[in-house]
Amino acid sequence: MGKILGGRQESIKGDLARTLAVADQYPFNGFQRKYRAVYEDALQVQTEWLDRTSTPNIPLDPRTTDRETLLRSLVGDARYFSDVGFEDWQKAIEDYRRSGQDISVIPMLDQLKDATGHFIVMRQRFVPMNYQVARQRIGEDYATKWDAEKRTEAMAYSLMGASIYARQPNN
Repeated sequence: MGKILGGRQESIKGDLARTLAVADQYPFNGFQRKYRAVYEDALQVQTEWLDRTSTPNIPLDPRTTDRETLLRSLVGDARYFSDVGFEDWQKAIEDYRRSGQDISVIPMLDQLKDATGHFIVMRQRFVPMNYQVARQRIGEDYATKWDAEKRTEAMAYSLMGASIYARQPNN
């Protein structure tokens, strides 16, 4: 609130352009994609709006701020280093199904496969916690030595596992 009350009108409007572009994607208009993709689209909208309105530079200006620095700042470390989308979730479900490790969960996997809303809730609630656990168990290597694909796969499986566990009748 302090940022809005004490901010320049240009900065507020610039932030609002990006925020509305993110909000427009929620929940089923593309928000299920990786955060990177959601925010890339929003940053493009913001850049176009800032250019069109000839807005002077603002804090976290997509026209002048390094894209990776900007993305990390906007989504936070947990989501930046554990970015997972609905397609990753579906791939983890399908891979687990094909593995044949636990055929008793196939009905649950069938329910989860197309559950976009459930995925969004799980991602929102569990990615920050799972990121903290990964950093505690794996350490700095999680962010520095694991590539984005490996982190995404681990997070997708983690979210799927938590969903299966929560659907077990005894849990």
